[in-house]
Amino acid sequence: MPSTLYPTPVKMNDDVWQIDLLEQNIPYRTGAYVIVDERPTLVETGAANSHEVLIAGLDTIGLSPKDLAYVIVTHVHLDHAGGAGQMMSAAPQAKLVVHPRGARHMADPSKLWAGAQAVYGDRTEDLFGAVQPVPEENILIRDHESTLNIGKRTLTFFDSPGHAKHHFTILDPVSNALYAGDAAGILYPTEFTGYGYDFIMPTTSPVDFDPAAVHNTMDMLRKLPFEWVYHTHFGKSAKDEAIKHTERLADAFATLIADVYQEGVELQTVIAALRQLVENDLRAQGRTPEKIEALDIDIVLDSMGLLYYEEKPERTCRSKISALLHAVGRMYACALSKCVHPACFYFDDLDCASVDNGEDAVSPMDGWDMGVRSVPRRSNDEGMEYSFGDAPLRFCLAAVGAPPKHQQCFSRCPVCFTSLDKPTACPFSPRPSL
Repeated sequence: MPSTLYPTPVKMNDDVWQIDLLEQNIPYRTGAYVIVDERPTLVETGAANSHEVLIAGLDTIGLSPKDLAYVIVTHVHLDHAGGAGQMMSAAPQAKLVVHPRGARHMADPSKLWAGAQAVYGDRTEDLFGAVQPVPEENILIRDHESTLNIGKRTLTFFDSPGHAKHHFTILDPVSNALYAGDAAGILYPTEFTGYGYDFIMPTTSPVDFDPAAVHNTMDMLRKLPFEWVYHTHFGKSAKDEAIKHTERLADAFATLIADVYQEGVELQTVIAALRQLVENDLRAQGRTPEKIEALDIDIVLDSMGLLYYEEKPERTCRSKISALLHAVGRMYACALSKCVHPACFYFDDLDCASVDNGEDAVSPMDGWDMGVRSVPRRSNDEGMEYSFGDAPLRFCLAAVGAPPKHQQCFSRCPVCFTSLDKPTACPFSPRPSL
């Protein structure tokens, strides 16, 4: 299809372009970024059904998939990485750069697809197109604070949970910018909403929203040296604005669902409450929202995410945690200094002590079937690994001397659900088994 049928790529600076991917045939919704350096790099592929639009955009810039050295996805949600398989087929010489937690879903997208179907049902393929696996040898994992040199710039990757556990952001020192994915909110340009102004608000994924992790990520981003945020949805905003609005509205969203939620609450009730919150917030900023329903593409999903957040297993898993602690027995675990609950152990999910080996750490609440089958598998200077079913679960243990890089707690207690305002050093307090 001729490139003239698609939006013209926008030049963000001397050597970075934004390609409008026309997600769901909607302009100004989702964009990919192309860094034209010695080793050309694409940030985000968008959904699989945006592949032709992306190819056309590359062609307009003067590139083809075979010119790409790297394809980076900030996280593996289908609107960001659903087209990775198609792009890597067209660019077999390139490496797909992905968060450690997302790598296995790129190699085998079956669980990713099943998760999307749980949200979108029969509409999944129509909305995003069919996903394809990426050969494992073409996948390059980048951990927190790892780097990638692509020519005159070296990109740095930062683990950035809150929207998703498998999310990183990418610092580009030459552009003085951060490729933020969804970590620093969605920028709604006037061309998308029809409003007379741009604005930013966070997005809650249907299964991963964590306002405490949002705070941790925003605290980290404040300290990084950049001026601009390049949002996948959609465009460029000032760093301080993106951080401020993402953080305060994440708190407002969490407060709203706490106020609205009761057993059996209908999704439509949450949607109506969230619409009202957003409308009131815009008015408080001196802005008049016209047709708040224009935001329903996100408000509906955000409402689903808030419902899941309020109902997620951590809030009702005391019996599971108790059984787990009995199975593991007496241990020294990473405990929250702010939590006084006698059973408050802080487990990885939760990232209190994941071993840096590229595997996805699993929490006791992440698909655990209550069939407690705890067998010690390994002990070393990075922690102790236990097996629950087929999935590894790792603990920070003082007895084996977990190194300082693992001694940061992020998120909340899975028993009493105490939130952290900011990362807290693990005190490794001895606690008796229950």
